Amino acid sequence: RNGECRRGSVSPRTLSSRQETVGAETSHSRKRGMVLPFEPHSITFDEVTYSVGMPQEMRNRGVVEDKLVLLKGVSGAFRPGVLTALMGVTGAGKTTLMDVLSGRKTG
Repeated sequence: RNGECRRGSVSPRTLSSRQETVGAETSHSRKRGMVLPFEPHSITFDEVTYSVGMPQEMRNRGVVEDKLVLLKGVSGAFRPGVLTALMGVTGAGKTTLMDVLSGRKTG
């Protein structure tokens, strides 16, 4: 489905601060632990909104709006080394949020 995506802000940490963090973690990992096969990143997102065109079936039932808003004002953060759970009831928009953040659904 084609949808419209508006993002207030989706920003990975700045390169210089990420390099400082990785440098600190690298020197720390030399002392103990294992070396990660990837570079850790932090992702934050603020006021993410995603909508699609109103399905014909809903129009036939009298809905007059042009767009169906699937995500509205969603904010959050994912940080390296922190387990983050995305929880909600069926139909809450968990998969839609992950698809929008990963770029699988675009506007």
